[in-house]
Amino acid sequence: MFYIYPYKHGSGSVKNLKELIPDLVEIKLENSKFKPSNKKLIVNWGNSKMDIEKFKECMVLNNPLAVEIASNKLKFFNKVVDKVNIPPYTTNSEVAKEWIKQGKIVFGRSTLTGHSGDGIYEINSEEGLLKSSGLPLYTMYIPKIEEYRVHVFRGEILDTQQKRKSGKAGYVNWRVRTYGNGFIFARENVTPPQDVIDQAKLAVEVCGLDFGAVDVIWNSYRKKAYVLEVNTAPGIEETTAKNYSDKLMKYAETYNVTLNNNSFDNLIFHNVQQATVEFDNISNIETPFGYE
Repeated sequence: MFYIYPYKHGSGSVKNLKELIPDLVEIKLENSKFKPSNKKLIVNWGNSKMDIEKFKECMVLNNPLAVEIASNKLKFFNKVVDKVNIPPYTTNSEVAKEWIKQGKIVFGRSTLTGHSGDGIYEINSEEGLLKSSGLPLYTMYIPKIEEYRVHVFRGEILDTQQKRKSGKAGYVNWRVRTYGNGFIFARENVTPPQDVIDQAKLAVEVCGLDFGAVDVIWNSYRKKAYVLEVNTAPGIEETTAKNYSDKLMKYAETYNVTLNNNSFDNLIFHNVQQATVEFDNISNIETPFGYE
């Protein structure tokens, strides 16, 4: 038996995983009777507010401090900027103005913890920038032919999807490829360039996550992939959910064997308290908690 700690009750993805994994138990966010121990493995499904002290004895997949970074667009960019290919970004509207003068398109964000395109403003003029002044984050738009979601689990690829226009959609904004804008995740005939895969793996690793669904764009002119974000509670169903459930059950089985043999390898398993040390010196943590 192992456990899952959701970012909210009623999560469709958590429900799908519970249907596929008979022994998976959901921990209540309030009034829980869960008793922590080093024999219990917990999958943290996108919850940055998970009480580290309470669960310090448990083995937790996805430390909540890493989830907090991934869930906040600015913290994420600040964390990975030196190691992962990401779009140019700034918190200074004057820098954004210079980009616009150069003929670039800028995206402003009114929220750092939104998802599915929430709080995104497309800005292509100085007048538009004035109307959107004071936003906490601006990013330069990178032209793209393809956009992918790559599901990574401890360095392995669980699934790769491509964002494609729905057959039911009419006019779409190709710059913002979300479900609400008429795009779906396709799995058939998806063959991303190797750099898309490499950057996705690197983003999860640098964030300190065990798993994540990475949104990556491909610029065919530059032959370069750019990571937009890592989702720690991605929407999963059918084949993707099955891939997650198979990997989680295999991981839980390996953990139980290791526990019974009393042969822990700290490079493979680490409890949530031990992992916390890695995040002590992260800068720019002034924004509120959030989740995907």
